[in-house]
Amino acid sequence: MGKKSKKKGGGAASKAARKEKLQERREQKLEQLDQNSNDGGGNNNELIEKRPNRQYFVGDRVWFRGDLDPYFDEENPNTYRGIVQAVNGEDLVIKSLQTLIDGGEHTQTINSNAKPTDGKFVSPDFCDLTLRFDIGEKVICHTNGNWDPAIVTSFWPIFHLLEYDPPAAAADYVPYYKCDPLFLFDDGFITPPDDTDGCVQKRPSSFRFKVGDGVTFNSMRAGGNTGAAENHLQRKTAWTDGKIISVDICEENMNYAVYKCSFKVATKKYSCFIYDDDDENIALVDADPRKRLFDAIEQDCSRDHFIYLKSHFNIDVAAFRDLVMAKAIQFASYNALTWLQKDCNIDVRLVKDKDGNNFLHMIANSQFASRFIRRVGENSLHNEHREDVYLKLIDFGHVTTSDLNNNGEVWLQPLVRRGDVKALDVVFSPHCGLAWDKHIFVDKVIGLVAASIKESNNQMMQCIFDSFVSFQTISEQLNALEYIHKPSEDELLKDDRLSAFRGADAKRAAKLLTRFYRDWEDRLSKKLMIRRSFRQLAEKGMFRLFQLLYEADQGLFEINDFSAYPNEDRQQFIQEELCTSKDGDQGKGPIINIFNACVLGSHSTYLKYKRDFHDYSWRVRSHFLRCDADKCPSLYHHLSAEKERMDSSNFRSGGGLIEYRLRLLKDEADVEGRQNILYYLLHKHEDVRLDALFILQHRQCWALRLMVDKKHLDVEGLAAKEENLARNALKLSFLNSGHIPPTMTVRCCLSLVTPKLIKLPRSGGVVLRDAAFFDRIGFRTFKVEADSC
Repeated sequence: MGKKSKKKGGGAASKAARKEKLQERREQKLEQLDQNSNDGGGNNNELIEKRPNRQYFVGDRVWFRGDLDPYFDEENPNTYRGIVQAVNGEDLVIKSLQTLIDGGEHTQTINSNAKPTDGKFVSPDFCDLTLRFDIGEKVICHTNGNWDPAIVTSFWPIFHLLEYDPPAAAADYVPYYKCDPLFLFDDGFITPPDDTDGCVQKRPSSFRFKVGDGVTFNSMRAGGNTGAAENHLQRKTAWTDGKIISVDICEENMNYAVYKCSFKVATKKYSCFIYDDDDENIALVDADPRKRLFDAIEQDCSRDHFIYLKSHFNIDVAAFRDLVMAKAIQFASYNALTWLQKDCNIDVRLVKDKDGNNFLHMIANSQFASRFIRRVGENSLHNEHREDVYLKLIDFGHVTTSDLNNNGEVWLQPLVRRGDVKALDVVFSPHCGLAWDKHIFVDKVIGLVAASIKESNNQMMQCIFDSFVSFQTISEQLNALEYIHKPSEDELLKDDRLSAFRGADAKRAAKLLTRFYRDWEDRLSKKLMIRRSFRQLAEKGMFRLFQLLYEADQGLFEINDFSAYPNEDRQQFIQEELCTSKDGDQGKGPIINIFNACVLGSHSTYLKYKRDFHDYSWRVRSHFLRCDADKCPSLYHHLSAEKERMDSSNFRSGGGLIEYRLRLLKDEADVEGRQNILYYLLHKHEDVRLDALFILQHRQCWALRLMVDKKHLDVEGLAAKEENLARNALKLSFLNSGHIPPTMTVRCCLSLVTPKLIKLPRSGGVVLRDAAFFDRIGFRTFKVEADSC
């Protein structure tokens, strides 16, 4: 048993000490969130610094405190949680949840910039509306590394935090409960930061065994009372026989335990603690295997434990499969149902009763429905790689979430009919995961549930549902932008999910979308790897959407950590010193800002058929030597003609490289849109200068024309005075030790940057590829001596 530091006695700490402790908690929370969002990419600190002042809209849920509000009750969070009814400049008209539930009209008007130190405040509310435990319920809380017994005394004691730092995003720290500990604690109370098993758990009110019962317990899950006992437990088999010597163990500075058991090793007696009262941790000695199986189902033990029971006791599940299935559905055991489907080859999705209810309908009528839904949500949220260990609700030919029973109801409607607010809150919760799963909430399901909630006239359910609909609408907008495959902006805007961006409220929609991203980015980074979506708008030249979102939140676009795919052609088509990627390094690209994202675009090319390069070179050379220069004046015409000839024949060797090279030589279809965005950005940021070398390197000569048009580049000016050329002079192999001749012009320098000599043995000459500044890339033939090639 690990000890923790001695707890202080005597009520609340001083204000300064509490402030310091709260700051430590926030830092720990931020550190944890940072670890959880490593895969999301980007610099979150920079993003937070660029966060604009929050703008509120009608329908927003908020925490609030009014001035001398007679309806305020610190013990009732519904009196300080509310919904914005109107926005008048910086003043928000707010109606509390309790007023909505009571059908009243009382509102509070609060300035959106008010701070808790002013005696009133407004802060966004991202929490669920219900919690797992009730006032007065016994719990154990995870504090300072230990599990301490406590009693829930109030919900969301936000006023113990807001004096210092109101929450501004979904990931920000909010205390979910106020719990009075059994033993004296630092602040006199405990405030769990989340409503999960990792922070707070139910403390048993009754126990399966009594003192003196002979039991067998899981050695790997037990905790030895002494070091010697712990060592013996680690050496013993998975299960050890013992006897209960104490129940409900509450000792200061020690983990709470359900049982204390004695066990023997040879003639010596030891003791250990059992922390969970379920069949996975402890059972009666010589208990009936079937009884243990049914107990495990009631307790929703892990799938691994069901596998162990079946294998160890050789249980033939097929002999009583209907009883096992009924038990699993009655107690809404997610793990048991997963075990039946994955390990017993029993497809639970095919189960139906005489009323046409599938297993989800039946679970919705169970008192344990919220437990099941929470587990489904956790797996939906965290099972990123979709390993085959979760319960499939949706599969080809089986869409159980949309099935109708004989009464024409989907599985969520029984929850509404039973008035199970907690279960419905879990269903629509972004924190529990189901709200992110677009496949579960198809239009048919949403419509039927909406009708049932309206008919129920349950204001709390209506508030939960309205919050979800708002969340889902904007979440789907982000999904529409996450992978942009449409050929044009007009085609993209035809997507019904983006209909809000087509009308008069497009600016409002953009503000809501960017704010939503800010709110949820850190909380669920794996589901919101969307930051690249904003960059894609610039890369694909979607000017209208880009301008709307940029003006809504400019800071989202101003983080210089975009990893791009290079559009250069590496070893064979450009001077090697300028390549950012080498042969065999096709997955890496430059780190760019939003300006260079416009320049580069998203049409990355790479040498896919390197083995065909010999055939490609032969085709280009042979065609070049026999073509009519008047009819075929440039490399682009050469390759286009060769591609036409190749397409008409069956010989395709080298064809991939010809198509690859053609892509490098012509402007993409979205250049006009990218140019508009670049004009827009350069107008807003007059101090920004583009890098001509980067533009040449990635074959985007249209951007050079733009630089000249905006007088950002004087091609007749001196190269030595051009900052980007001077800074990169050492990389240019045609210069002597990076020295730019004082009379060299920018035009001359850029023309010398681009050539690449390719030997032509048959003609005794070379081909000089010259990136013409205002024209396409062309070929010139020069007669030279062999030793000068």
